[in-house]
Amino acid sequence: MPNPLLTNRQLGPDVARANLLTNGGFENWQRGNGPFTAAGAWTADRWALSAQGSDTLSVNKDTANVDAGSGACAAVTFTLGTGAGSTSYNQPIKATDAPEIAGRTLTFSVRIRVATANAVRMGIYNGTAWTYGAFHTGSGVYQTLSATTTFGASGTFYVAVYFAASCTAYIDNAMLVVGSQPANYVPLHPADDLARCLRYYELLNPGAEGPYLFLGQAAGTAAVYAPVLYRVQKPVTPSVTMSAASSFGASNVAMSTQPITSATPSIITRVSCQGAFATSGMTGGSASVILATNGTCQISIEANP
Repeated sequence: MPNPLLTNRQLGPDVARANLLTNGGFENWQRGNGPFTAAGAWTADRWALSAQGSDTLSVNKDTANVDAGSGACAAVTFTLGTGAGSTSYNQPIKATDAPEIAGRTLTFSVRIRVATANAVRMGIYNGTAWTYGAFHTGSGVYQTLSATTTFGASGTFYVAVYFAASCTAYIDNAMLVVGSQPANYVPLHPADDLARCLRYYELLNPGAEGPYLFLGQAAGTAAVYAPVLYRVQKPVTPSVTMSAASSFGASNVAMSTQPITSATPSIITRVSCQGAFATSGMTGGSASVILATNGTCQISIEANP
């Protein structure tokens, strides 16, 4: 039975604590498996790359070099240019998105495997300054790196893995916990893990899972309007992107699929938007099913506070 008088300083890493990161296990990759190379690109859900100077960074989903008990990790290939150790792989956390962490002492820990000494370290940004952990020894096996800081009252905080020498590193099982002691990674239930990711990014019809998308109504003979409901409420008003109009269709009163000539999102809120679909052969006031006509049909909803 837990001792209610046990202080954080006395906690061991094997005492389970709530992880404040999204996708800390690098299990969810809704944008694909990579490689991701563009500056500022989102890779595994909620993790972004930040290449500085002439440095290059390439991130892939990896299932062959994972930490113990993990299903996937981030494989990061780094080539040093003029970045001088400032290139990172990071997750931002805004105080406005997670106000309960402002002013608290937090510890970031992450499991890293790399075969090059003094190439990789981690850091945590409290809104004013960075606190860095020790470099990985380059042993070629997973090591736990950690650092502790007290967050400020406002601003954007970051947890990050930094690169100072050319290498390939495997990053897995990251934790951000309240207190001065690091905690071993404890996986969330997959449904909870995905729900955290969906708060910031989701795909409607991922993997072309089915032909039927949502129900709308014809407004005259040449247009259908339909509500697009997100699976998870977003923290801010998202950007909504629809695939090519030719990937959508609309049923008419005869249940015949009519081609779509334009597909446009509008009236965008944190919970839904309206889809406007230009077509033909409709009967005003009738119901219409919006459907996918090929495997490229998708709607992405992205909110990065």
